[in-house]
Amino acid sequence: MFVLGLASGMPLALTGSTLSAWMVKEGVDIKTTTHQIKLQDSKLDVSYDFEAPGARLRSHMTGEWNGSVFQGRYETSVIDGDAIDAGTWSASRAK
Repeated sequence: MFVLGLASGMPLALTGSTLSAWMVKEGVDIKTTTHQIKLQDSKLDVSYDFEAPGARLRSHMTGEWNGSVFQGRYETSVIDGDAIDAGTWSASRAK
């Protein structure tokens, strides 16, 4: 499970990824470099880099707050290269 804390103080728990479940199980520590976090009205735009075994990757996430959950899309690509993964994500308030 990834936890994202925004400047507004609203903590979010990002879940649902097979990769994140594997990382927790195997104790893998993946460091990230955040390029941007934009939160305007109910819209979120996040971009960050990370390294996975053998690759430097960049993810870009967009989403919107509907009052109880953020929902959106993401795309991950090799830095300066082709897209390798895309899909949907959701995040709710941490309890």
